[in-house]
Amino acid sequence: MDNTTTKEQIDQFNDILHAQGDDEDVNDDEDIDFDYFFTDFDKNEEEPESNNIPWLQSALAAANTATTSKKRTPLTPTTPTAATALKKFKEQDLPKYLSRNIKFFEESIMPLVVEIVTVSQDTTMTMDILLEEFRQLAYLEHQLQITNLDIELWTVYLQSGTGKLNVGFGTGENEVDERSLLQQLQYPQPISPCIWPDKLKTIIMDDPDVTQFRTEYLAYETQIKEKQQVLQANLNKEIEQMIHTLVMDYGTALYAIVNEGYIAAVRFTFKEQMIDSEFEREDKMRLCIQAFRTVVKSKTAAERANIEVKMLKERVVHQQIAPILGSFQISTPADMQTIQDDTTRQCLTYQYEQLLQRTKSELIVIHIRIAEAKANELLKQFDNDQKEFFQKLRASYSESSMKKTLANLMNSRLNVIEQRLQTLLNLKVRFFVKAPTVNKF
Repeated sequence: MDNTTTKEQIDQFNDILHAQGDDEDVNDDEDIDFDYFFTDFDKNEEEPESNNIPWLQSALAAANTATTSKKRTPLTPTTPTAATALKKFKEQDLPKYLSRNIKFFEESIMPLVVEIVTVSQDTTMTMDILLEEFRQLAYLEHQLQITNLDIELWTVYLQSGTGKLNVGFGTGENEVDERSLLQQLQYPQPISPCIWPDKLKTIIMDDPDVTQFRTEYLAYETQIKEKQQVLQANLNKEIEQMIHTLVMDYGTALYAIVNEGYIAAVRFTFKEQMIDSEFEREDKMRLCIQAFRTVVKSKTAAERANIEVKMLKERVVHQQIAPILGSFQISTPADMQTIQDDTTRQCLTYQYEQLLQRTKSELIVIHIRIAEAKANELLKQFDNDQKEFFQKLRASYSESSMKKTLANLMNSRLNVIEQRLQTLLNLKVRFFVKAPTVNKF
């Protein structure tokens, strides 16, 4: 496994907290071999006015889906021959795990192909043709899955922008209100915000014809069915399962994680803005709005610091410590390699490497302790702000029902902050675990 490339890939998966500092060199990193590799999915999204782009809602509603602006290779069905099978897709169109140069796909599927060729009565299907046909089928499956992930993301964007996103408050399309009966009685009409993320605005402005993506998805689906019909008896369940496993494990795994992060960020942002709007509506005298915002801000800072501590520890566990240490280096003594005696030179080299490892370990411990100290300070600040909020609430309203309603909204808002950051931390850890496997070539 190429550890350097793996670190570069993980480096491009921007930190959840956007404070780690390890994405400053993103433009120097090698390209990741995915159709489009999302980053920065936890950045705060603006809330644009939908009337700034009046055609947007109708265009998206007509498509009922969308995907990234990158165009994929157009596909047309053909009957397989030695010429068409071997030349249908250019090498540069293929993701690494399907590359003809790397041979990973061949090594994975060859034992199953040998069995087919051995028992098959179809003399037109040679080993080379079958391998290429299965590669094409895997490529189509890869593109279909990527497109499907994009559709899921854009569906959430669309629902967010039209105020119909399902977040458990009963305001989305066919959505069941998951709140307690008491909450529903206290504030029965949550206000659905309309949030158009910057990513959606930018891509739509560049290419308003989003209906092509639905057509693209259906085209891949049709291509797969046609390919299955052509292969017929040469395509058994074992090969279909192997192709599906390769695509999911090596083709779309990281893409799916980042996509899930974007979807989570949109959902949590939507839920947060619903609660914020509800608090402003219930606080009719506007006596606690500023205190509410102060608590939300300090809770976000405290929770981010807490997650930062967990992130540092996860980096150590998964051996992704380069962002922690930055450019720290201890140069090897210049005269080390000039020592003639092999035993002496090896002994000194070993002592140097041991010292370097201990120094790095101690620096990592210091980084973690600094992060923990900062988290504790921010937690104390949050506790003080929260205490002041409830004091303000008690002093501002005499009605117990009003105080309870605003207190419940405050607690709900704080819970969402915790859920949001913990969810994105979990996704980052999944990325750490999966990236070395995907990048094993």
